[in-house]
Amino acid sequence: DAMRRVVAEEGTMALWKGCAPTVARAMAVNMGLFSSFEKSKDMFVKDYGFSKQQALWSASMVAGGFASVLGLPFDFVKTRIQKQKPDAHGKLPYTGPIDCVLKVIRSEGPMTFYRGLGTFYIRIAPAVSIQLVVNEWLTGLVRKP
Repeated sequence: DAMRRVVAEEGTMALWKGCAPTVARAMAVNMGLFSSFEKSKDMFVKDYGFSKQQALWSASMVAGGFASVLGLPFDFVKTRIQKQKPDAHGKLPYTGPIDCVLKVIRSEGPMTFYRGLGTFYIRIAPAVSIQLVVNEWLTGLVRKP
């Protein structure tokens, strides 16, 4: 009923209202993840003599680090926007993601975007590691003659 009502009252595009911060976060996390994984894996094997299995797990943890560093500011903005409450006059604190970024930088400083980086890494790294290891395993199954 909710979907039908939203579409009827606000139009189909209302179903995607507010998705931009979530999409931006996903893009940043995946950019950090995939841009660092293969290079790290090769480096661990060639430069440090890791076995392929050791390199796979190590590179996946490095990729989790890059994903965390790139994704946390977007996650911070997304969360701030999602949790904002209107004031007594019904006005929200932020008009959108850019407004949120500018106001946070002015009032709290740029490092605020990295508050909780360790916790974010601990949350994201295990999931990323499992994803990448399973992906490698499945890719190996598909490529076998």
